[in-house]
Amino acid sequence: MTFAELIADADIPAAAAVTAVLDRARALVPDLSEGVSYGVPALLHSGRPLIGIGPHAKGYTLFPFSGSIVSAVADQLNGYRLSKGGVGFSGTQPVPDQVVDQIVALRLAEIEAAH
Repeated sequence: MTFAELIADADIPAAAAVTAVLDRARALVPDLSEGVSYGVPALLHSGRPLIGIGPHAKGYTLFPFSGSIVSAVADQLNGYRLSKGGVGFSGTQPVPDQVVDQIVALRLAEIEAAH
């Protein structure tokens, strides 16, 4: 599955929520490429997964591919569906822009520290 397919399969509010996450990530890290990581569409930086988004029964899950990142932003996501590795969201409950920015920045720092 690709991001284009994910968005095409979504209703208008959900498509907007997914697109907003992708647009913010691409604005913060312009050299991203698209791929697949752990079976979900992902934005890649230097060949490593930065974030991914996958469908979920209740909407979508934003995967930062790092459990420590989810715990770092959890206090800003009261009422959201959280797991060790992902943040649940939907068209009616999109991920706040500042949280997307923080997730992207934290994951980018992890990737760059590993190089």
